[in-house]
Parts: sequence; C-alpha cells; structure tokens
Amino acid sequence: MKIWFAHVANVENSGDGASTPYHYFKEYFDQYECARINVTRLEEYDLKMFSKADVAIIGGGGILDLCTTWNTNIENLISRVGRSVVWGAGYSFSELSRSASHINLSGCDCVGIRDYYDVEGAGLTKNYVPCVSCLHPEFDAPHKVKRNVGFMLHYYWKTRPQNGEEFILNNAPFEEIIKFICESSIVVSNSYHGCYIGWLAGKPVFRIVEVEGDSRFTFSKQRYNIFNGKIPTSVNFGDSTRCDLIESRNINLKFFEKVKEVIEDEL
Repeated sequence: MKIWFAHVANVENSGDGASTPYHYFKEYFDQYECARINVTRLEEYDLKMFSKADVAIIGGGGILDLCTTWNTNIENLISRVGRSVVWGAGYSFSELSRSASHINLSGCDCVGIRDYYDVEGAGLTKNYVPCVSCLHPEFDAPHKVKRNVGFMLHYYWKTRPQNGEEFILNNAPFEEIIKFICESSIVVSNSYHGCYIGWLAGKPVFRIVEVEGDSRFTFSKQRYNIFNGKIPTSVNFGDSTRCDLIESRNINLKFFEKVKEVIEDEL
C-alpha cells in the first residue's frame, strides 16, 4: 500500500504546501510508503502507478471547482486508488472562473471541506474541516506585537501598501508568515491564508477584495472586515484566547482518527 498526498505543488504559495496533512502527522504516516503528487498536473503522471491497494489524501487548498481540468484530475485519482480522503480542501471559484461542472466526490471514503457554508446553498457544510495548517507549531511560539498594521499579500496580485506599511508576501516561508501576522495588531490581506492565519491568531482582519464573488471567502466561516484603503484606527482586537485556533485544531485531530480508520481498513 502507498499513500498519495495530492495537493497543489506551488512553491510560490506557501499556503498550498502547508495545507498538506502529512506535515502534521509524520510520525503516523511514515509507517507507510508515502509520496506527494501535484494534483493539478495529474495528466503528466503514469496513471498505472496508482493501484487499488493505495490511499489518496487530497488537499488542502482551494482545489475544488476551480477549473474542469483540476476536477477531472481529482476524480481520476479517486477512481484509480482503493480508498480516498479529501482533507480540508475548499471550493475556489469566482465571477471570473469556475469549472463547467460540479466536482463529484461521491467515491471518497471520507470528506472534510474547509468551507463552512455549503456552496450549493444547503445551509452549513455537514463535513466542515478547516485547513489543517492550523496545526503548524509556529502558532504555539511566543510572539510580541511589533507593528500596528501588517499586510500579508498574495504574490500574484500587484496590490501593495501605499504608505510604507510593513508587508510580507505569501511566497515567504509559512512559519515566517505566521510570525509576521502574530506580531501585528491588525492584519490586512488579499490572501486566503493571510486572512485565515489572522483569524486563528485572534487578530482583527481586513480583507482586500481582488475578485468579486470569491468562493474562498463567500463560504468561509470567517466574516472579515472589508478594507477600504484606509488604515483602521479603532477596531475590535479579536479574541485573545484564540478559541478559533483551538476549535480548528480539535476538528482536525478528530478527522485524523477517521482518516486512520480509512487507511487501516482492509480492502
């Protein structure tokens, strides 16, 4: 048996790599033969290397319904292996782009979606599992606030602070991004993980809207303030107990127990 960790292998977006569950449960997963594959480029792999004895763990990241090619790749992987899990993946579409058809995950043995609200309008997601990057150990390190406002910005967009405020891009090492955000009193971001980390850290988060109808934010549990170009001076400074971090971690730890059952269940 081989465990395939399928995610977006984008070295320019630290959140994609940090969203892979393998990082946080290495001791368990290393009992098995493991490999990582770029699910967005599955057509470049020899599909014969997957077998019905294998397990695929898909996610995290915004990889669902972004485009037809990615949906097809994920569905093909699910059909090739014996057991499959979607862990903390999310839907990613906007008014500018969306797959022509809704992804079919019915063949998965265990599904955990990072979107809190159902994308089909059916209320709350029944299988909500926030991004597993909440388990990153940098959240547990001591941090002292060093700046009033910190911008965490996506490398793809050209948005930059206009008044010399400090910023970090999402292609920086993930632990540095967490550290930067934890050392900021207020977070301004156009990145999913920039906003998510700020929420986990109990910070007031202001989201820069780059694309209208962005599902990554429309269906998320978090309701961020919208940044209007002005630095906020009076805001709610969040929950210093970081209860959302604790809750997110507990959900992922419980989901891990379900994943173990899938892996250890004999075909």
